Amino acid sequence: MPLALPETVRIALFVLVAFSLFFALRQQWRPAVVMLHLGASGELAIERKVGISETAIIEPHSAILPGLIVLLLRCGTQRIALPLLPDALDPDLKRQLRVWLQWRAKT
Repeated sequence: MPLALPETVRIALFVLVAFSLFFALRQQWRPAVVMLHLGASGELAIERKVGISETAIIEPHSAILPGLIVLLLRCGTQRIALPLLPDALDPDLKRQLRVWLQWRAKT
């Protein structure tokens, strides 16, 4: 784009946009989480959209808010922040997850 800016500013803006595009595409490349299976000892099996299944551990810093649950998961060396909106879960399953997360935080 022809801008009335100095050459160095245009190059800096181009580099910032290129980095932003790179990180956005990298984030989109990760397949979406479709299903969670919670184990008795805190391990979690994650099923992704493309059929990949991996195990994860729920970190103790997960947030339980009135309208939102944010699960912080560790899959090997990778960390995943999984926000669960109010309409993402059945109300009974959401209640069970909230109780389990609060119980786990106290122990």
